[in-house]
Amino acid sequence: MLQIRRREIHAKALGFFVDLDRLRDDLKTAQQSELDALEPKRVELQAVDDFIKQSENEIEEIATALRRARDKVREALQAQQDRANERNAEYIAPRDKLLAELSDRTYTDEAIESTNAARRVI
Repeated sequence: MLQIRRREIHAKALGFFVDLDRLRDDLKTAQQSELDALEPKRVELQAVDDFIKQSENEIEEIATALRRARDKVREALQAQQDRANERNAEYIAPRDKLLAELSDRTYTDEAIESTNAARRVI
């Protein structure tokens, strides 16, 4: 009985290593599931990038106005620019975190291909 069970296990393991097309398909399915799960983070990243772009445009407009401003107007614009810089800085850390999370994937094309290459050797 134990010998029969060992043969079954060996056959299944051998099938796993031999059936490269199935393995690749399974890995591609897992890759798509991983990408689907990351979609909300991509949407969030796009929103954060949009906020950063708006903030940078605002900072640029204020900087242009600052060059021509004098006295109290200059002080008010400087305060406004400081607030805009702070808001911009607040978006950078979340963006960097999202970028790191999106790049930390298990099922990349390279990983799948290297797995298949290793299986071909076996």
